[in-house]
Amino acid sequence: MASTDSEKLKNPDILVLDNPTKVYVDGGRVAISEHFIKEDRDITNRYYPNDISSLIFLTDRYSISGAAMKMLFNTEVLHMSNREPVCYLVPAINLPKRILFDKKIAMIPNSRRYDIAFKFCKGVCLGRIYEIRKIVSRNPDDFLSDRIKKMQTLERQLIHCKTASELKPIEGNIARHFFACIRHLIHDDVEFKSRDRFSGDLYNVLLNLSHGILRSQITRMLMYNGINTGWGFLHYQKDKNEHFLGWDFAEFWIPQVDKLCLYGINKGIFNEKSLKKSESGQNPYWVSKSGCKKMRSLMNRIKQEHIQQKIDEFRDSILNKKRFGWTICRGK
Repeated sequence: MASTDSEKLKNPDILVLDNPTKVYVDGGRVAISEHFIKEDRDITNRYYPNDISSLIFLTDRYSISGAAMKMLFNTEVLHMSNREPVCYLVPAINLPKRILFDKKIAMIPNSRRYDIAFKFCKGVCLGRIYEIRKIVSRNPDDFLSDRIKKMQTLERQLIHCKTASELKPIEGNIARHFFACIRHLIHDDVEFKSRDRFSGDLYNVLLNLSHGILRSQITRMLMYNGINTGWGFLHYQKDKNEHFLGWDFAEFWIPQVDKLCLYGINKGIFNEKSLKKSESGQNPYWVSKSGCKKMRSLMNRIKQEHIQQKIDEFRDSILNKKRFGWTICRGK
């Protein structure tokens, strides 16, 4: 209880739990259980929702029951997404940063929220054009050149669009042309038709894996920098407890990752033996253990320092209202 008591002395209206193992309802009260590793023991403390004005949980979201969330609904809970508590594992040293960012992001007006969302969407659109343009420069091809011209027309439209309704079809058409180029370039043995998360072809299954790795890596880095990933700009309202900001940031590197998967197939790093039949879920195939290891090795081409640079830019834009743009350093 040392860490909790020390924080309560600093601000008696705020309860900080460094290592809760479970948050649930017991006898009409919210029960918060903490586990102390050094002493190898659990301590449970119960609080009524109106006992404290703010809660800060440093844990994972799966340790909180829905009943406890409902009971705490009227309490001001930091780290929120759609007015429900979202809990993540973060280093306690970054707690002050995290509180500061929650307050700053909560104060962002809707007009600026849309502008930030637009930057993320523009990043994935222009990133796809950039990657295909690099391929065309190395392998001149009439089909690819024609697709580039169409994508560049959409790029000009993207610059001038003002609303989300205008933005969505442009992003969708750029993605359609991008994957048409991938289909044109991919190894003949792979029956890739279009991007489909539930398809069993090798390329789509590799995309599912690589996107998951990328989002996890970025989410961890965001949390380590004291940023609550429950806040989303481009992605939101799909699941109240998802890492929306990690999904947003991933958009900047997804085109490069998609091209890496193409590279891995055409170079023979991945083949049908890299897949294993799924025993459950909507996806018919998963990537094998050896395939996952190869993918993680390939994903090392996405430099962490480039991701950190973009996180720093985002942080500065929130704290000091500096410019946050769509451009990133993509490496070679």
